[in-house]
Amino acid sequence: SYPPGADVHMTITSLAHNIDPTDEDSWTYNTANGTVSYQQFNENGEDGATFGGISLDLSTLFFDESGVLLIDTNPNTAENPVLVFQNNDDQIHDDNATNPLVTILETQPNSGIFKNTDDGDKANIKITDDTP
Repeated sequence: SYPPGADVHMTITSLAHNIDPTDEDSWTYNTANGTVSYQQFNENGEDGATFGGISLDLSTLFFDESGVLLIDTNPNTAENPVLVFQNNDDQIHDDNATNPLVTILETQPNSGIFKNTDDGDKANIKITDDTP
């Protein structure tokens, strides 16, 4: 279990997510609807709008349902959600309600190991401060 205010660190090992063996791949998931973008944010946290992030249909990459990341931030429909999404150096997060994004970044080129934590050890998922 996590204490209130704690970052939620996540590691995903997947060679299928390793599209470019010469660079750190970045995947950004909309955790509410299951859509995904490749390189929406680069390894320096720069928004893909400036360098061409790509929205993908994962079935064309043979992911089927295994490439989907869905997160219910309030599974018990409490007054306040249990989880929130936050900025870190790998992703700028605008709005938890309408833009529930989680970016995972490959730890090094061609590794197939992805994390949601930046170099400063800050995750982009957090337990809310007022969680009981």
